[in-house]
Parts: sequence; structure tokens; C-alpha cells
Amino acid sequence: DSALPAKPRAAQGFEPEVIAPFLRRNAELLEAATLTGGGGISARSVALDAAKTLRQLAEEMETKPATRLEDLELRLTVLEEKLFAVLLASTPDEEIVTVRAEADRDLAPYRRKMSGAQIDQLQKQYVHKRLLEKYHLPRLSLFYM
Repeated sequence: DSALPAKPRAAQGFEPEVIAPFLRRNAELLEAATLTGGGGISARSVALDAAKTLRQLAEEMETKPATRLEDLELRLTVLEEKLFAVLLASTPDEEIVTVRAEADRDLAPYRRKMSGAQIDQLQKQYVHKRLLEKYHLPRLSLFYM
């Protein structure tokens, strides 16, 4: 059989021609977001810096297709963490308190079955998800392509 071997399953869907447009689309969403500043921090400038980095990463994917996906994902995770930090810092406390209270209510039925660390992680994820929804921002991880 002279057919080319199939790509390993782990790499399917993670080709440069798929990843680069994903990164550029997220850059556009970050640039278009209406973000405010608070506490001396500019969420807008962090989002614009992240968009610039996403565009650079997209360019690298196209010019150096051998870029390790693990390295790319690590860079995306760092960008996302910075974005979450600035969104938390610039969002009024009352809004965060309201979202955490909603998370507590939603998690109440499961509390006895989870460790404190699991509950903390789920609350954090809940708050992050709500902040992204509020500002119409994308998840940056390759897992959300």
C-alpha cells in the first residue's frame, strides 16, 4: 500500500493553516472589545498587547510550521491569565461579588462531593467565563478552536 500514513490523531486539527486564522480571529475580537480601565490598570492596553502577540504567533505558525504546540499553548495560557487578571482588577468589586455568589449557588448541590481545591477552581473558572462573556472576549487556548 503506497498511501501516505495518516497524521497522528493528536496533531489533527492543529495544522498551521487552522491555528493561524484562529489566532487572528481572537486578535480581532480583543481589538474590538469595549474595555474600561479601573484601579490604574488599562484592560484595553492589555487586550491590545495580547492581540499584537496573537498576530505575531499567527505569523510564526505560518513561517515556522515546526512551532511546538506545547510552547504555543503555554504562551496562550500566559496571555489569557494576564487578561483575566486585568479584567478582575478593572471590574467593580460588586460585580465580582455577584458572580461569585451565583457560582456558590450553582455549586451548592455538589459541595459535599468535592474538595475545597476543586470548589475554588470551579469558582475561578465560573468568574473567568462570566468576565469573558461580559466583555465578549474569546478563550485563547487551542482547546477552544
